[in-house]
Amino acid sequence: MAVRFLFRDVMAALKPFNIQKLELLVVTHIDCDHIEGILRLLNQDRLPIEIHEIWFNGFAQLPEDPDLLGEAQGEFLSLRIKDLGLAHNTSFGGAAVMVASPTEPKEIDLAGGMRLTLLTPTPAALAALRPDWEKEIAKLGDEEAIRMKLLGDYRYEDIADLLGDGPEHIDDSPANRSSIAFIGTFEGKSCLFAGDAPTAELLPAVEHLISERGGSQPLRLDAWKLAHHGSRRSTQRSLMEKIDCKKILVSTDGKRFEHPDAECIDHVIATNGPDIALYFNYATDFTKPWMQEDVQAQKRFKAYYSEKNGEAITVAL
Repeated sequence: MAVRFLFRDVMAALKPFNIQKLELLVVTHIDCDHIEGILRLLNQDRLPIEIHEIWFNGFAQLPEDPDLLGEAQGEFLSLRIKDLGLAHNTSFGGAAVMVASPTEPKEIDLAGGMRLTLLTPTPAALAALRPDWEKEIAKLGDEEAIRMKLLGDYRYEDIADLLGDGPEHIDDSPANRSSIAFIGTFEGKSCLFAGDAPTAELLPAVEHLISERGGSQPLRLDAWKLAHHGSRRSTQRSLMEKIDCKKILVSTDGKRFEHPDAECIDHVIATNGPDIALYFNYATDFTKPWMQEDVQAQKRFKAYYSEKNGEAITVAL
């Protein structure tokens, strides 16, 4: 049932802005909480919004070198993209959305004027998905079997009516490591969309950008959507110290993983403060600790929440 409300809330958030077309839809990776709402969106006879291009690394986009080391939902999504005839990773010639290495970010200019600086994933991170994905494909069967399984899954039925850095603290999940992360730049303003990419993947790319721009100062950003909903295992202090950003975005209701983690948010305040702003799209037991005015005054930050849980929150850059 959580997926149903997630999809409805996304469509409701788009409606006030009269958005009828997306230049680019990015599905960062195959974790259920990043893919199931998109599956519901695409699993309709008539899409409620026009999509010019979709970025998604399905099994067909994984590196084929056998020396490199939610898959079912990934197969479902790849099939729906194909059946709908959507432009799939066309900015990359249909191949994987990836960078050759952390020191080789890729620039993509969208038709509307936004520039994306792709930071992750690398070929090695994508290749690590292959073993488990191959096992899932063997269980699912051929394309027609996958299609029948998708049609029989009630979660994705057509619903057009619904709108520290130690090893023990590191997120080394292959799915999260494969996450698409990028910096969007438009009219001089920039935002890091980190997906679920952990520090081990993002930090080398960020350090390269700092070096490329000729300085030792942290990378200046206007907004930063924290990876993995503010998990302490994803966004670590070593990365926070390399970024200078005053507007921090956290997207989660906390139901599945009880995110964000207090350690992560408090470290962001310490490293990027004072006078930063936190933006939460839900006011829950996991985000309310930063709602207290005395805490905000003491640590010199402001916290903002959606007027109604799950609804869009506008962040002016």
